[in-house]
This record gives sequence, structure tokens and C-alpha cells, in this order.
Amino acid sequence: MKCSYCGSENPDGSAFCKNCGAPLNSGQSSHTSMENRPKSDTTQGSASNVTNGSGNASGGAGANNYRGHAIITTKRGMIKFVVFSIITLGIYNLYFYYAMARDLNIICDGDGNKTAGLIKMLLLSFITLGIYYFYWCYKFANRVRDNAPRYGVTVYQGGGTILLWMLLGSLLCGIGYFVSMHYFIRNFNTLAMGYNLQQ
Repeated sequence: MKCSYCGSENPDGSAFCKNCGAPLNSGQSSHTSMENRPKSDTTQGSASNVTNGSGNASGGAGANNYRGHAIITTKRGMIKFVVFSIITLGIYNLYFYYAMARDLNIICDGDGNKTAGLIKMLLLSFITLGIYYFYWCYKFANRVRDNAPRYGVTVYQGGGTILLWMLLGSLLCGIGYFVSMHYFIRNFNTLAMGYNLQQ
């Protein structure tokens, strides 16, 4: 089964693309269906995507106060991250982390946690000589994984995996860092895709 969003091949019967997390709708582009359908639509058919009587998404978390708001972008990717970071001499990195924290707080609203924004992350990273950055990424990745069932998607890599690849990066000529960022971005896009389908 071919994903109409990114073009990746997936096993027959798959509900979501293993590469980008897009729903594998037969005969219709997931990108088109998400952007063009009315905001009041909710996903039907999967128990994990159905909302309960109080309007909460299944999965045990509290109500999300941002339901019905803007669609979260799922177009972040490693190539864009690297190219834009080089072109802007690192300025894009600041926007990237700012936007990721903002969007995660929107998606995971009601789960009892809050991801620190860019300024707090930069200040504490400076004070701790970079240690807080790794902690921030660890907590971010765990929050993505923990909220995935709430929106009917699956994320396998948590903070431990992300942190391990980041630390291994220093031993593998920096490759580990790019692997960790690949998981970091891909897993967030998967969560955002599930969130968008419930808007």
C-alpha cells in the first residue's frame, strides 16, 4: 500500500504510514483530506480516535482546550532542518525549537505537563553547560510517545532512545545526532497527524 502523502510503501492493511505517520486512506490523499475537510469533522472508525461523551480524546488525558483550532504542520523534516540551519547560520534552529515546543503544548494540552519554551530552554542550557538541552529533548520525546495513543497513533522511540543516539553522536562522527533528530522530527509529525485528524 503506497502512502499518498510521502510515497512510501507500507504493508497491506496498515492504518498509518510507517514513514510519515499519515493515515493510509484508500483512494484519497491524506494531505488533501485534512486541509479541505470542515473543522468540525472527527475521525470515524478507530476506537482510539473516537472522542468520549465529554469531548476528551480516548487515552486517559484531560480535555484539550485547543480542539478545533488550527492544523499543526506535519511538514518538518531532517533535510529541511539541516539545510535551513546552514543557510541561516543556526537562526532557523531557534525558530524550530520554539515552534516545536509551542505545537507540542497545543497537541498535548490537558495531559498535566508543559514543555519549556525557547527562552527557558536556552537559559537553562547555558547555565547547565548544555545538559538541560539533552534533558529537554528527553522530556519532549517522552511526551510525544506518551500522548500518541491519545490520538490513535503509535510512537516507538521515547526519550531514552533519542538521548542515547544524541550521546552516541559524539562517538560516531556526529551521525548519532542526525539519527536522533530524524526520530525526534518523525515522531512529532506522527503525533501531529493524529491530532489533526481529530480537529
